[in-house]
Amino acid sequence: MEDFQDRLSNLTTLDLSYSNLSIITSDNITLVNHFPNLSILRLASCNLLKFPNLGNQSRLTLLDLSNNKIEGNIPTWICNASYLKILDLSNNLLNGTIPQCLIEFGRNLAVLDLEHNDLIGQIEGTFPSNCGLNILDLRGNSL
Repeated sequence: MEDFQDRLSNLTTLDLSYSNLSIITSDNITLVNHFPNLSILRLASCNLLKFPNLGNQSRLTLLDLSNNKIEGNIPTWICNASYLKILDLSNNLLNGTIPQCLIEFGRNLAVLDLEHNDLIGQIEGTFPSNCGLNILDLRGNSL
């Protein structure tokens, strides 16, 4: 019998935002691992407590994990998501500093929204001369 995930293996867009769902993630298994062709993933306000493991999602262009309860540092796999154009991690409980790779990544990103988290420190280095960022929102942090 074919699994639910197998039937949707060609899915390119998944938007569960504001659906009153609670998405539970673990370090080794997430639902989206079964969708290798995802380019748009919106999980805003899904009661996420931690980042889903998206390290194998090499085609993501838009990732929206805003308005959740994600704690901790921004994970390093985000720096390997070279296709990302829009990254929205706003309104979470992220702490630590902004990884240098996100600043260097600015040449690929058009939108980087980290507003209203608990990020600290200062932005190290400079944005690349060919920076493609159109929107950078860092309000509501301790930078």
